[in-house]
Amino acid sequence: MLSTPEDLLNSNLVTTTFHQGVDGYIGTVDTFLSGDRPDKTFHKWRRNEIDLSMSGNHEHTLLRFDDMFGSGDGQIPFGSEIVSATLTFYVVNGGNRITLHRMLTNWDETATWNSFNSGIQTDNNEALTTADAQSKRYVSRG
Repeated sequence: MLSTPEDLLNSNLVTTTFHQGVDGYIGTVDTFLSGDRPDKTFHKWRRNEIDLSMSGNHEHTLLRFDDMFGSGDGQIPFGSEIVSATLTFYVVNGGNRITLHRMLTNWDETATWNSFNSGIQTDNNEALTTADAQSKRYVSRG
């Protein structure tokens, strides 16, 4: 286990990036669920939405990175220590923080609001109750 800054400097740190379509990575699976359109699939949209719609219904995004770990080129070897990870979002309009909850149920990119129990429930059945991460609050500068 790396425990000091000197350990980090003397280790063999490797930076790996997983970006759909870059350097052969094609493992990103994503879609979003809309309370306004509960039976529609959005897996072919170019963007995902996390929002509260004008009607008051929520929109939830599902995001997964498959094939990150393994012994192949560009994969993270099993047993590796991950020192840090960053996920970047493009924000269109400011709002509240985004919370990321680990999914506990299987899903695919054709999931809909109704294929879950009225969207994703953070109930320790569909997704963890406690968030794994939270974004910084976005403040519009303009």
